Amino acid sequence: MSWLVRRACSRRAAITSVVLSTWATSACTHWKVQDALPEQVVGEKHPYEVRVTRDDGSRIVLRRPEIVGDTLYGAARGSRAGAAAPRPGVPLADVSEVAVRRVDVLGSAALGLGTAALAGVVALGLVWSSRAD
Repeated sequence: MSWLVRRACSRRAAITSVVLSTWATSACTHWKVQDALPEQVVGEKHPYEVRVTRDDGSRIVLRRPEIVGDTLYGAARGSRAGAAAPRPGVPLADVSEVAVRRVDVLGSAALGLGTAALAGVVALGLVWSSRAD
């Protein structure tokens, strides 16, 4: 029976380690303000998501941004894709800055390895404590 408990703990620990590592690496991102014009950022870099700061200081995050005429359009974060969904737009004249989400690779790797190591220590403790002496 003890081998069954150890096997279940090992499987649970492995799954927990993968989930925690994935969760931790997704948190290591930041917004990088771009020096280029919005037309260049959207047209050349094709980012999935941009954060637009308007002249009045308000911000909006647009997914799948595109420029049509003199307006920057995209889907608002949290909105569902669909033909009937309204697409928010910001006139290019009102844009004071555009930022693109960047991943901190070194921080993500360190946090992921640390989380995996912590999960491994916890799993080892569970397995060790469930051993029959």
